This record gives sequence, C-alpha cells and structure tokens, in this order.
Amino acid sequence: MAPIDFLNVPERLLIFSVGDEYYGVDIATVHEITPCESVTPVPEAPPGMLGIATFRGTQVPVFDLFWKFGVEVGPSTDANLVVVDYDGSPVALRAGEVHEVAALPRDAYQPLSIPGGTGRLTQFEAVAEWHDQLVLWLDPRRLVPAAVAEAA
Repeated sequence: MAPIDFLNVPERLLIFSVGDEYYGVDIATVHEITPCESVTPVPEAPPGMLGIATFRGTQVPVFDLFWKFGVEVGPSTDANLVVVDYDGSPVALRAGEVHEVAALPRDAYQPLSIPGGTGRLTQFEAVAEWHDQLVLWLDPRRLVPAAVAEAA
C-alpha cells in the first residue's frame, strides 16, 4: 500500500455527492461552483464529456462525474458544476449536491488501494471520514482524460 504524502493533503476539501457517494476536491483547485443549467453538447466529444459551458467569458469543457461513476441521472436530479484547475486550465465537473468545505485533520486521510493488488486507484488520492461518511478525495488531473481537458 503506497503511503500518502501527509505534507500534501489538502487543508480543506470541497465535499459533494454523485448519487449516494461523497467525493472531495482540494478547495485550492476550485474556481467556482454553479448550478448546471446551460451546457452545449459538442459533436464527437471524448467519452465523459458532457459538452462545454461558459464561465466568465471562457469556454470550459464539462466532464460528467455521473457518467464516470455509473450513476443514473433522473429528471429530478439536481446537478452542479464544480470548476477546477486542470494544469492551469479550468475544467467543470458535473456533480450532484455540494455539501460544504470541510477542514479535515491529516490523520483523517487513508490511502485507497486495490484489494489484493499492489497499486492505488489512480483517480483517487485517498479516502477520509467526514460526518460518519467516507469521502473519496479526487485528483482532477487523474480523473479527467486529457482529451476532455483540451477539448474547449
């Protein structure tokens, strides 16, 4: 099991849900959070790319976390866009409810490894406990395919 670099765990995570599961991204990478209202589909978009949205005059690719994690979206599903930094460029993550910015102590984080395997799950940095729930800490650079980030 690869250890976590506890010097680099985020001081605060933005906690949001996708379906019944909780996820978090380092708040330092978040540009803004907005309701998912206007996304323009892009023909022949890479898998997982919902389309593009405009934020402050910039076209931003939207990556669908519901698609990524196999969560069905119903007509009453509320969705938000969490705009994060992806190597200097913004990418929007389509997520469900945004819960809070949580300050988690370093000892709340544990490595997340594949059972019986030797490697880590590449899209997740670690798992942490928050209000008796497990939160998977996501790294947008590992989660979002480069083709999506470069699409807009």
